Amino acid sequence: MTLPATIDEVLNSLDQIILQAKHDRSPVGYFASLYRRMTAAVLEGIRANKFQNADRMARLDVLFAGRYLTAYDQFRQQQPMTQAWRVSFEACRRNEITVIQHLLLGINAHINLDLGIAAALTSPGEAIHDLEKDFNMINGVIASLTRTVQDELTQIWFPMRLLDRITGNADDDLINFSIGVARAEAWRVATDLAFMTEARQKPYILSLDNRIAMLARKIENPSFLQGATLKLIRLAELNNPVRIIDILAT
Repeated sequence: MTLPATIDEVLNSLDQIILQAKHDRSPVGYFASLYRRMTAAVLEGIRANKFQNADRMARLDVLFAGRYLTAYDQFRQQQPMTQAWRVSFEACRRNEITVIQHLLLGINAHINLDLGIAAALTSPGEAIHDLEKDFNMINGVIASLTRTVQDELTQIWFPMRLLDRITGNADDDLINFSIGVARAEAWRVATDLAFMTEARQKPYILSLDNRIAMLARKIENPSFLQGATLKLIRLAELNNPVRIIDILAT
């Protein structure tokens, strides 16, 4: 596959994934829809001069997206790929887990694994320190949109409104487990990789992927109480992937 060279091309690639997911009635389109919103928000921020270095942010965004698009293509072509993304995409073949779990699996792989790698490629060596402010700003975009999407799901599926009361914010725990760890760890990964040779980066990324894949399996198969509650939520969710994709893409 040919990877996009601009954010507009990234958005076009995501549109194609979303269209294919709707055709296939596949949950693959859930994260793709959320990610498209994130990417569009970053592009809007670049055009509004919200970042210190617009060209650098655009480069980071394209490299970041390229890892997701590559993983998507590798999975469809049945090629070797990162474990974290494999867990996420294979979960899309199941009908048992909730929409929020699908989203978290994508967020987990893309932020916990991909974001730090993309940042180190964008600003290797000492240059990584100049990236920190913009890096934190893009994390803020990701976190705010994740919360927005959860609120949208809560408004549409009433049983999700009971989740906090039943589990003491177990859904927030799931999100914080992924996002909270990711926002600190992704930067640590970026600063580690930025000063490594390519030979040292490879085993580091392999070990990181192993850890993130373990986290993905916990999101897919949470504790007994969370799992039981999520099963109830799943029973009450819309059983229409196309409609869900449209909601998430709005």
